[in-house]
Amino acid sequence: MSRVQSTFIDLSVTGLLMLGVIVAPACTQAQTNSSSVQADYTSAMAEYQKIHIRPTMMECLNKADANTYLDRQCYQVESIFQNKRINEAYKILLAKLDAEDKLKLRNEERDWIKHRDSECALSEADAGQSGLLDREECLISETAKRATELESRLSNAK
Repeated sequence: MSRVQSTFIDLSVTGLLMLGVIVAPACTQAQTNSSSVQADYTSAMAEYQKIHIRPTMMECLNKADANTYLDRQCYQVESIFQNKRINEAYKILLAKLDAEDKLKLRNEERDWIKHRDSECALSEADAGQSGLLDREECLISETAKRATELESRLSNAK
């Protein structure tokens, strides 16, 4: 074997060993990240079910494949649904209350709107596309939570 071939083999072996040192931890990290992403997804789905966000939103987002335009369409469809839920529950609950409780509910709703707007406000740093999507998801989530709360109160109302 020539000296050039021997040097090439030494460099190749060294490169493979280094590759093992660099790539193996990266692969392990990727597997860990994948597990973390799956856990986050499962957790989000459980939370969404609890507050009655439809699974079709997550299905739509998965099909959108991180396309901002399509993601926004998914959020808009769910937002319309959640706004109908909250408005219907509020209207029915309001009709079942006496004058004093109606006033309390109206004030409570005004306070909730302030909370929702504050919770979902965009900071200057979040003003990009990702921030807008996060805000839309926040608005949907907060609206779904409130709709679920009002629906629960409906079942306990007179």
